[in-house]
Amino acid sequence: MQRVTVPAQCLALPAEILQPTPVPYPPLSGEHLTYGETVIWADALLDALDSANKDKAAVVTLEKRRTQMGGAHVKG
Repeated sequence: MQRVTVPAQCLALPAEILQPTPVPYPPLSGEHLTYGETVIWADALLDALDSANKDKAAVVTLEKRRTQMGGAHVKG
């Protein structure tokens, strides 16, 4: 029996999880940040962090799937 080596296919990462997470900037109504603006900004920052963490979780899930399929990254 002849042995044949077939390259493993890696799962492609979805483009949406490779995009940078937008950085929310503080909503300045004047020269200084007010308490209310700080609360609004903190909420936007938490949303951005949540988005980045979801993207990381998706990468981990795809990496686990790739490993279970027996695929390996080729180092070049």
